[in-house]
Amino acid sequence: MDQLETGIMIEIWSVILPRFHRTSQSLQDAKLDLHTATGMLNSLKDFVQSLHSRFSEFEQQGKDITCCDEYQLQRGRKIKRNKKWDYGDAEDADMTPSEKFKVNTFYLIIDQLTESLRHRQAAYSVIQERFGLLLEMCTLATDGLCSKARTLVTQYPEVLDPLFADEIVQFASLFKIYQSFPAKKVINESQELQMYKFLVTQSLVGAFPYTRDPPHVFVFNGQQLQW
Repeated sequence: MDQLETGIMIEIWSVILPRFHRTSQSLQDAKLDLHTATGMLNSLKDFVQSLHSRFSEFEQQGKDITCCDEYQLQRGRKIKRNKKWDYGDAEDADMTPSEKFKVNTFYLIIDQLTESLRHRQAAYSVIQERFGLLLEMCTLATDGLCSKARTLVTQYPEVLDPLFADEIVQFASLFKIYQSFPAKKVINESQELQMYKFLVTQSLVGAFPYTRDPPHVFVFNGQQLQW
């Protein structure tokens, strides 16, 4: 390995990939709730954006591991760059090899990753907005809970029954009592999963037939968001 560019890329990805891997593992954890999952993606996006200012660090590390101080200049052809990630008139500027690599390669990587994370975070935010009541039902006021439940029903009219908005008020009160017993607290599961198990294991589906459906829809939507 005697090319500086290769050394820099190794250093860049050795920082980025572990963060993506560990975040992905957390997002697939059954006990992770929607709010935290959305926050995890936002924090990863912020981390990637923070790398913008670390090019000099990666460049020096690349020099150290390759024992090379010069860039491999490409001659004989002009590199076409993605205009979407263009930085003003950088292509025509009189830049050093270091500046060219920073603008044409390093910034491109960071900006594309940031954009990808922004899209994924937006998808999680939609699910959070729709199904957040499953996590908040024990703390929301009755009017707020009913309002969120009716909104959720309008999002999935073919699956959810309008009576869910009435059922969830009674169920939330019952579930709050259930959770107040220390022996019933489960710290290794999300509240959405606890809610569903409570319905099934306590044979409450008959009393709350329409409250079982939202967790089903939530799980299906969650599967669509898997990395």
